[in-house]
Amino acid sequence: MGAIVASRDAKPRDVAPDNVLRERRNFLDTQQAGELSDRELEETFERIINGNELQDINYLEKGVSAARSVCRIRLETLGGGYATGFLIAPRVLITNNHVFPDAQTARTAEAQFRYERGLDGRELTPVRFRLKPDDLFFTSKKLDFSVVAVEARDVTHATALDTFGSLALIDVTGKVAEGEWLTIVQHPAGQLKQVCVRENQLLRRTDDFIWYSTDTLSGSSGSPVFSNDWLVVALHHSGVPVRRNGEIQTVLGRDFNPNTDKEDDIKWVANEGVRVSRIVQTLRDALPHHELIKPIIAPRPAPSAGGVNLKPQEAAMSRSVTVHLEINDAGEVRLGGSGVEAFGAEASKPKGTRDERGNVIDAPADRTFTGKHLKGYDPKLGNFKVFLPRLDGSIAGNAAPLLENKSQIELKYEHFSVVMNMKRRLAFFSAATLSAAGRFKLTGRTDDWLVDPRIDREHQIDNTYYRRNKLDRGHLTRREDLEYGDKVKEAVRSANGTCVFTNCVPQRDIFNQGKATNIGEDSRLWAGLEDYILEHVNPDDDLSLKVFTGPIFSDSDPKYRGHRIPLEFWKIAAGIAPDGQLFATAYLLSQENLIDVTDLDEAVRELPLGAYMTYQRRVTEIEDATGLRFFFADANGAKERPLSNADPLAGPAGRRPRRRPTRTDEAFESAGGGAIENFDQIVLP
Repeated sequence: MGAIVASRDAKPRDVAPDNVLRERRNFLDTQQAGELSDRELEETFERIINGNELQDINYLEKGVSAARSVCRIRLETLGGGYATGFLIAPRVLITNNHVFPDAQTARTAEAQFRYERGLDGRELTPVRFRLKPDDLFFTSKKLDFSVVAVEARDVTHATALDTFGSLALIDVTGKVAEGEWLTIVQHPAGQLKQVCVRENQLLRRTDDFIWYSTDTLSGSSGSPVFSNDWLVVALHHSGVPVRRNGEIQTVLGRDFNPNTDKEDDIKWVANEGVRVSRIVQTLRDALPHHELIKPIIAPRPAPSAGGVNLKPQEAAMSRSVTVHLEINDAGEVRLGGSGVEAFGAEASKPKGTRDERGNVIDAPADRTFTGKHLKGYDPKLGNFKVFLPRLDGSIAGNAAPLLENKSQIELKYEHFSVVMNMKRRLAFFSAATLSAAGRFKLTGRTDDWLVDPRIDREHQIDNTYYRRNKLDRGHLTRREDLEYGDKVKEAVRSANGTCVFTNCVPQRDIFNQGKATNIGEDSRLWAGLEDYILEHVNPDDDLSLKVFTGPIFSDSDPKYRGHRIPLEFWKIAAGIAPDGQLFATAYLLSQENLIDVTDLDEAVRELPLGAYMTYQRRVTEIEDATGLRFFFADANGAKERPLSNADPLAGPAGRRPRRRPTRTDEAFESAGGGAIENFDQIVLP
């Protein structure tokens, strides 16, 4: 078929060949057989070919259903990276050949569904699936597509793959005509799932490919290209650059030089996708008897709900679609993304952690939780060892065991460890090593929160708890604290590795973000404690500080959505003083005045004064309130002693019966600890 180019404002009636228009009407007749009268069918056809953009309201719901089958692909080989893919049959995923050029690349990747925002704007918990190229892998370099089998259940075995349905690849003509509008659901630049809804016109077709004006970014490779009926018409694979005399042109009107120019400098004329009919024909010729391929190549009509084959949703599943809005400096709002592959638009910088030059550093956390860098907390601190906290017998039975070794309770991450309270589904503590060395100047961040598959999913609170309310996922070990490593990518990977649900607690949003305006400097005291203490320890010690953080659990904590919310949080920091001696200081912060379970789903109420007040406490106070015990020893492990011996607030008052510390503890105040109004009040050796 010859190439036909559509004008950006042309109607299908004006630019589509007569045979294409006939096929389009025949397809509508076949798809809507028995549902539309002849008059209604003709009206629908006339509306399409005349470019009338009015849609039935179920257009939006069909789009939400179709988007369920689209996932982000996380690559572990070739330096890492992201792409998009979608399910085209039970257990079969499709993306580009340049994403999965071989089975080994697919073997080390994973598919992440629900990497998107819910209706309340909060990120949903991604559901992660491993790929099984040994069961099915086929690729075509010519047509730039690969299909691969997917595990039937996610990495935690909690969610079935068929929860997300699949998108039909229909091997008949007439699904779309030149001049009609297209839609792409995608993960541009590895970001949350997005959709470009308008200004997306089919411009040209060849035997193998179609051209269109839909906005995309790097990472959109492998996205489904939909018609207005939400039928897949193509597999997106690349942008089409403007050429002059055979040379790619830049937006400045000169020849593109790959040695000096960036991809952002290219002037793009359109995007290009592989036609669905050619994909189905290729699979039919290559794998006619493969059990996983048979549902794809078998003749079938279009599904009634657009192009998605619906499956029953599991109880915890929500369906959503994200619309991306851009606002320029003039205040103009534009629907849809723009980027390096976009038609007539400059690339927008992808989000993520950047170095001091503004370059994005792609160094995601270890999503397999098997890397050698996941060594956990290191007790060595100069000439001492500061051990992981030990659980009293009264609480030890609540520690969540590792699935592969029931005798182990320590979850090891990069530079920190966590022990979980399976009864409360939150951490007893997070223990981290902060380094004054190996830090890089980083800006920006992209939090990708993960469930840890090494312990039972039921022992972790995930994103469903934080939806449609005023609660944030509050880090225990901070991202910023772990931004260090021998190389900048290691520093970014270490920081990203803190975004696991085992390392977070529910905190009131204004408490976690420090946005209060009526409490002076109090909101910055807690977050700045480690920074302040790091400035006062030996800068020549590579392992400069040990920090333990956790919630205080109480049976009187208010219950919300079936789980109790901790009202107070503690922190213990241990370091080496200038005289070479170990010191340990303890702190307490309360969100008690901010938590009212009756208003967490409603508007924010007025903050009380002192809501963020930080207190310095004795180490023994934290021990009594938590049931944890802290110890240290010389570097050789001999002469183990209570960490409270290194507390500058330690005095003759001794230990108290176990209870929650209170702000009116006069005996403690007289011992030297209490409310901190500025950092100068912190007692250090």
